[in-house]
Amino acid sequence: MSKIPAAEKTREFIIQKSAQIFNIKGYENASLLDIQEGTKLIKRAISVIFQT
Repeated sequence: MSKIPAAEKTREFIIQKSAQIFNIKGYENASLLDIQEGTKLIKRAISVIFQT
């Protein structure tokens, strides 16, 4: 069984939470602040995860 790196787990977590927010608010009405609140992560953490 392979081990999933922490960054990949965090990325998947952000994607799942974002999808829930997009389903409720719509893609165009969802903001980074909504995602921050939904994930309890700071903006920099979200940015760093998706830069890799």
